Amino acid sequence: MQKHSGVKAFSCDVCSKAYARSYSLREHMRAWNVKHMQKHSGVKAFSCDVCSKAYARSYSLREHMRVHDG
Repeated sequence: MQKHSGVKAFSCDVCSKAYARSYSLREHMRAWNVKHMQKHSGVKAFSCDVCSKAYARSYSLREHMRVHDG
């Protein structure tokens, strides 16, 4: 009944997003933690084939590609 009552008792301490189920909050935190750790690890797995500039996130590379696509 939690889902249909609209009550979201589980909230993220970082962004305040709320969830009705505890496992949804755990998944949110896991995904957030992975992204957060990527930011601080210095690993840049996405690199431009044109100029070799590298990024930690795929969407950053997609944004960068607009420079080359005109």
